[in-house]
Amino acid sequence: MTDTALPVEVRGLIRRFGERAMLDGLDLDIPPGQFVALLGASGCGKSTLLRVLADLDQDIAGTVRVARRRAIAFQAPRLLPWKRVWRNVSLGLPGRPDRAKSVAALDEVGLAKRADVWPKTLSGGEAQRASLARALVREPDLLLLDEPFSALDALTRLTAQALVGELWQRHGCAVLLVTHDVSEAITLADRVLVMEHGRIGYDAPVALDRPRSTGDPGFVALRTELLGRLGVRV
Repeated sequence: MTDTALPVEVRGLIRRFGERAMLDGLDLDIPPGQFVALLGASGCGKSTLLRVLADLDQDIAGTVRVARRRAIAFQAPRLLPWKRVWRNVSLGLPGRPDRAKSVAALDEVGLAKRADVWPKTLSGGEAQRASLARALVREPDLLLLDEPFSALDALTRLTAQALVGELWQRHGCAVLLVTHDVSEAITLADRVLVMEHGRIGYDAPVALDRPRSTGDPGFVALRTELLGRLGVRV
């Protein structure tokens, strides 16, 4: 994997598990600052692609070029229970833990006052926000989000979606969001992709003004098209 002028530049990516090609000649470009949502059936390879882009899976063929400064937030917050929240945010940063920098990142997600607590005292939504702060403190050019809202209740999920949208606009990094939620994809993204048979089978721009309404005719039409691509007829 090498650095690139684009946050993501992938050509002919193949990732096999035994005889099965989970990723089978996949091509993908993501330009700077673009918010991309990735949809697809369970087990189609969405999370595998994110792991490859995060350099967590190197058993691949093809060409993968990704921005050197990148960060990932997973479905589970993965906070270390024996470290205070601010120390979790600073994990992996070069040099000594920087409390001021970590607290500034926590402040962006509304958790500055929780910097010194133990992770077990956080709610599910707070823990996920701490995970986002840990990603943003790295000032990434590419932010990878692997279904970060799926374990949240409906109201907390909406709040988290709005927060991610605000943070993206503030930081201007490229984002690749893996999600099963079609409405979430349309609400947040500039562009929605659908994975089919190990490749990007559908690539649709989201030409809707922000903030977006689920009742907008353009929103409804795109949602219907995407659901159809996913095999759901409405």
